[in-house]
Amino acid sequence: MASKLSLAFLLLVFLSILPRPTISTAAQETNHHDHGLNVGMISSVLSNKGYIAMSLILEQILPTLIPSEVTHNTTITIFCPLDKAFLSSKHPQPPFTLLQYHIAPLRLDREALQSSLPYESMVDTLLPHHPLVVTTTPHHSDHASINGVKVTDWDIYNNGHVIVHGVEDFFDPAFQTLLYPWYDGRVTKNEIESSTGKDSNTELGRLSWVKEVMEQKFFLVMAVLVFAGSCISLACLRRWNRQYGGYAHRKPNDGILV
Repeated sequence: MASKLSLAFLLLVFLSILPRPTISTAAQETNHHDHGLNVGMISSVLSNKGYIAMSLILEQILPTLIPSEVTHNTTITIFCPLDKAFLSSKHPQPPFTLLQYHIAPLRLDREALQSSLPYESMVDTLLPHHPLVVTTTPHHSDHASINGVKVTDWDIYNNGHVIVHGVEDFFDPAFQTLLYPWYDGRVTKNEIESSTGKDSNTELGRLSWVKEVMEQKFFLVMAVLVFAGSCISLACLRRWNRQYGGYAHRKPNDGILV
């Protein structure tokens, strides 16, 4: 209950500081609707699916997030974080730019994200020079992910022009900036390799391998730690028994001369 109240309060504060949509006439609203941007329907569907936070946010600013020329020319895909993502200390009030980072001017349906787009594919967003990265691995295609964030719900809304998927958390732009800096066009892959003297693919492969091993071996590591703790506890108990156990078996007059 407390978490829901906190979420509602944060949303009210967030919505109060957001810029209002620039749409001011009925003709402009109809124009967005004609090209697939039915804000009311998108918000309603999200709310019914339990994405309350994104439902309220998109209802207020979706026409501002997506310029009309974008909806004229292409299909867009929106990635909506779960409500619990707003309760974290990192993104209680996501900035406008972060919301832009969750919208791709591309048709990214389930097939594209699970099988069509190769691992480490670059996906442009409405935030300039900040693309997303497809992190769905071939042997885990049933668990599609972007920037390392899992897709939780497919086609929450899909009318052929606007596609909405649910994701478990916000996308972090630093993921692309740190691991794939050449994707934003500011530096080339060859420049990075020549400056560091390392093969970027090799380094990224090593990082991915370490992460996968850690995930797979987590329970084994925990079991080893528990076993080691048990052994230490038994050793301490035996030592205590050797030092003090004998006193428990003495009679009250043991060692006293009568």
